[in-house]
Amino acid sequence: MSETSTSQDPVSYYIDHTIYTGRPADTTDRLPKEIRTYDLLDSLGIAYARADHDTLPTMEACQEVGNLLGIEICKNLFLRNTQKTAFYLLILPGSKKFKTAALSKQIGSARLSFAEPELKHCQVQVQSDRLDFLMGYATPLEVVRQDGSWLALGVGQTPLTEVPEVSSSKSLQQCYPYLNGRVFVWANTISALRDCWILGHGPATTIFYLNQYDLPALLNIFGVYALYNKPHNWYLQVAQDTGIPSMLLILGVLVLFFVCGFRKCFGKQEKWDAFRTGLLLSVLSYALMAFFNDSLIYHAPMFWFLLGIGWRQMTVGTEE
Repeated sequence: MSETSTSQDPVSYYIDHTIYTGRPADTTDRLPKEIRTYDLLDSLGIAYARADHDTLPTMEACQEVGNLLGIEICKNLFLRNTQKTAFYLLILPGSKKFKTAALSKQIGSARLSFAEPELKHCQVQVQSDRLDFLMGYATPLEVVRQDGSWLALGVGQTPLTEVPEVSSSKSLQQCYPYLNGRVFVWANTISALRDCWILGHGPATTIFYLNQYDLPALLNIFGVYALYNKPHNWYLQVAQDTGIPSMLLILGVLVLFFVCGFRKCFGKQEKWDAFRTGLLLSVLSYALMAFFNDSLIYHAPMFWFLLGIGWRQMTVGTEE
C-alpha cells in the first residue's frame, strides 16, 4: 500500500496495487452500488478482477488504475441539450478529448453541456428482462431489448419503436408544467382534434385519442406514466366529444348571455336586482372555472339550471 501523488495533481489519493479476484470478504464500508455490482456479476456467473482505490481526481490518476488492471480506462460524461429535454451518457476513451460542437452536430442536437450535479443520483438497474433508469422520478424509465434494438416501455408496458411528441415546439414544451401540467394536457387534446374537428371522437373517448406515450413530457411534468382521460378544460372536452362546431355554439350562447346579462344588471336604464346579478355572477364563475376543469355530473346540472333561469331573466326581463 502506498500513497501516490503527482506534480500536476497535488491532491493525495490512495491506490491499493493488489489485484483481487471476486468480491471482498468484508463489505462493511462498501457503497451499496458497489455491493449491487458484485451481486449482479456473481448472479450471472461472470468472473472479475478488481482494484481498490479512493475517489480519483483526474483521468491521469484513473489511468494508473488502468495500467494496474491492464485495461484502457473510459470516462463517462452525462450530458444534456440546452432545453434540458434530452440527456445522453457519453462513453469514450480516457485519453480522447470531448468536443461539444462536433458531437452536437453528429447527433443532430442543440449544443450539449454537462448535466447539473443534482442529476448525479441517476442509476441504471439491470433486471432479468429490462434496464431500469432511475432518474429521480416516481416511475423509472424502462427499456427492453427487442429484435436488436432498445425500446422504451410506455404506459401498460407497451414497447415503443419511437417516442411520439405532443408538439415539436420547444417554446411550448417549456410551458408544459404550467398550471399543474394543464398546458401539456391542453396541447395534447388540441393535437387530437385534427382528425375529428367536425363531429368529435364521441363522449368519454378522450383516453383513447390523447398521446399517452410522450415519455419525456410525462416524466418531467408528473414524474409518472399516467393515463389522462379528460382534457381539464370543459370547452376542449366539448370539442373532443362532439366537435368544434358544438364548442363554438356553447361559446356563442355564453357570450350572448353575458352581453345581455351585463346590460341588464349594470345598464344605466336598468334597475339593479340582486337575484339577477347573482345568477349572472354564478354562471360567469362556472364559465371561468371551465377553462381549468371538466364538466362533471355532480355540478353540471346546477350550471344548466342556473343558465336556464338566467337566460329568461337576462334576455326577456321582467314586467315592472
